[in-house]
Amino acid sequence: MINIPFSKNTVIKAITIVSTSSLLSACFHEDDDLCSPSASDHYAVISTQAADGSSGDVSIISLDNFCADNTNSSSLSDSVISTDSENFYHIGRFLQDNITKFNIDSPSTLEWQYSANADSEEKSNPYKLVVKNDTTAYLIRYGQPTIWIVDPSATEESAFKTGEIDLSAYAGDDLIPEANDALLIDDKLHVLMQNLDRNNGWTPGVGYIAIFDTANGNTEIETNTDDNTPNGIALTTANPSTMEYLSSNNTIYVSSIGEYAKSYTTPATAAVYSGGIESIDLSNYTTNLVVDDGDATDAPYGQTVNVAILNSTQGYFIGYNAFQDANIFSFNPTSGVVDETPLLASKDVSDIEIGPLGNLWIANRSDSGITIFDTVNNTKSHNLIDTDLLPNDIEFLSKDTEN
Repeated sequence: MINIPFSKNTVIKAITIVSTSSLLSACFHEDDDLCSPSASDHYAVISTQAADGSSGDVSIISLDNFCADNTNSSSLSDSVISTDSENFYHIGRFLQDNITKFNIDSPSTLEWQYSANADSEEKSNPYKLVVKNDTTAYLIRYGQPTIWIVDPSATEESAFKTGEIDLSAYAGDDLIPEANDALLIDDKLHVLMQNLDRNNGWTPGVGYIAIFDTANGNTEIETNTDDNTPNGIALTTANPSTMEYLSSNNTIYVSSIGEYAKSYTTPATAAVYSGGIESIDLSNYTTNLVVDDGDATDAPYGQTVNVAILNSTQGYFIGYNAFQDANIFSFNPTSGVVDETPLLASKDVSDIEIGPLGNLWIANRSDSGITIFDTVNNTKSHNLIDTDLLPNDIEFLSKDTEN
């Protein structure tokens, strides 16, 4: 999760290029032939969950032969992955509130598991671990108004948490700003916050990106001149979900959902199309609506729940239509033009990522595996790599070839 590009296009997600070397155990490949993941310069690490939500695991895929090892970290189902120089972190979210460290050389061996809750807290719901170096990382906690500064090398839990960053300036009446993603770019921690009103049906307020200088005492950087608002960048789209950084134009791209339809309320409410894809120029903190998600009468792409950026003219997003029904679209991040023919249609999709080799990885829950597209011509290069359970979150580890 440091600011090192891992692919040809210098896209930075909240991941780290890491040193890896191991031959993983046998698995079933996309053609159902038995195969073993080979030693590779690159691996994908994917959190998975059972269809009934009763359990979860981690799949590790070698990018050398695209074989998967699907039994590494038995857990509960709501989990995501973060990585650093040689490890991956299995983050247990809602009702788990913990983080577990594994080394890629021994992906089934737990090194430690620490709580994400302080003694006086509950339901911290951690979302990301952004690693700066061997002894400093930032734990993004969706359910609390503080980021934890932690030491990922700590050998006992009492040494894990070393400090905090206060986000309370961004919290509404419910006192929680809902921080859900972060990027470390040039020693500056960029924190995405949804700012939902939990006391009013989780209605979105103004979303923000706050920036903290990690080389200068984690002090917050003022991005605007309005004394009546927080220091961060106010977004024009509502309920932001993910963000990607493209170094070639120094721009962050944010996908925002708007409001999902709520069938569980009385009365039920329809989807609100107040999201889309928004760009933020980090040279001056200006924002621009790149893709508009439309409105209740004309929403051609559905709700934009995730974005992946290859370069300044080629990107992808998930367009959500309804439960277990989403499309994958390609678009131009500069012009905003969307190819209206989906690459993948009417699938249950949880994540998309640009991989270290420049291809598009799709967490295809409808078929319990990973579908990969060649981004040169937007055709499938791997129809399905079986992950056994349903894939949640995709991250990558890349071998340090300089050592």
